[in-house]
Amino acid sequence: MHRIVAVFALAGLLSPTAARADLILSFSADGTNNPTFFVNVGQQIQIPIYIVERNQAPLTTDLSTFGLVNAGVRVDYTNLIAGGGQAVTGTMTPPGWFQVGTYPIVVNGPSAGHLDISGGTVGSAATTTGTPPAIQFGTLTFQGNTVGDIMSLSTTNTHPSSYAELVSGGASAINFEHQPYGNIFWPSGDPANGNLHYMATITVTPEPTLILCVGIPAVGYVAWRRRKKID
Repeated sequence: MHRIVAVFALAGLLSPTAARADLILSFSADGTNNPTFFVNVGQQIQIPIYIVERNQAPLTTDLSTFGLVNAGVRVDYTNLIAGGGQAVTGTMTPPGWFQVGTYPIVVNGPSAGHLDISGGTVGSAATTTGTPPAIQFGTLTFQGNTVGDIMSLSTTNTHPSSYAELVSGGASAINFEHQPYGNIFWPSGDPANGNLHYMATITVTPEPTLILCVGIPAVGYVAWRRRKKID
């Protein structure tokens, strides 16, 4: 019995590996992790979300060859200061995309929340651009409420079970499945690439007019002190 199991195990190791694509969700077109954004207090900022095809073996070019027809994503966030920032809305970005059903879904809490978008193309698939091949399929809007707050965005929990999968174009659509250990999508299998998720931070800064209002009296005071010393 043990010999039979060993034979089947060896056959499995020697058989050709199914072609699979390695896709990630990123806040930058080149897949760079942890970009930093800044927003003035009381203002809003739009953060892009991309699907990027990494050069990670075993690799296929499913996304760059066939494009993308459907996508869903959740981005979680935390605040350094409770209530210091909040999610506002999310939209499908490229022309030809439509928002699905009741999306976007925005959930805000004092210290954490999330923003969900889901949608698909009308007609032809969305195509990749750049190197590595990437598609921007969403724009997320956040608001800065408190100066000094840092909002940490994360793609850790990108794919709740209720979401549409990432689906490629082509005659035989490929359904990319979110792997449970991090922000990575494969048609099948469970590659041992470790826990992978992508981050971004939004720092809330003072309004320029506020800095100007504070700065002018300060400059005046310094000039007055110098004049008093001269006198």
